[in-house]
Amino acid sequence: MLFALPHLVYLLTAGRVHRLFHHRPRTGLFAAFALVGLGLAGHGAAHTLPAFVLARTVLGAGLTLGLVCLSVLAAAAAEGRPPGRMFGTLELVSKGGAVAAGAVAAAVNGAFGPTAPVLTGTAAAALAALLVLLTRWSPR
Repeated sequence: MLFALPHLVYLLTAGRVHRLFHHRPRTGLFAAFALVGLGLAGHGAAHTLPAFVLARTVLGAGLTLGLVCLSVLAAAAAEGRPPGRMFGTLELVSKGGAVAAGAVAAAVNGAFGPTAPVLTGTAAAALAALLVLLTRWSPR
């Protein structure tokens, strides 16, 4: 149940999130990375079941925002182009990123212990949020 909680958050809220962030996906993407970072950090600090449920729920909110806003940005990037190739490339890169994240998590877990993947994920989410924030001031 706890593993599925972020996915449940997505299923229950993705439509509403899409309506709220359809016209401002970069704002949603920044919030997504910030929430993922908070949710991951919360995993390390959660010492009770309610605290762990809260951390998983925050993680789910971040994942929902991220998936929805990335989809909006990808659709905008595909406008006027053959979408099959672009979305195929996007899917390939995202699967490659998931494999790389799993490999890094396994490596840091083996080298530094079981809390290291959560800390690494938190740092990666914070860096991604900062990069999204910086792109708001760059020319498109």
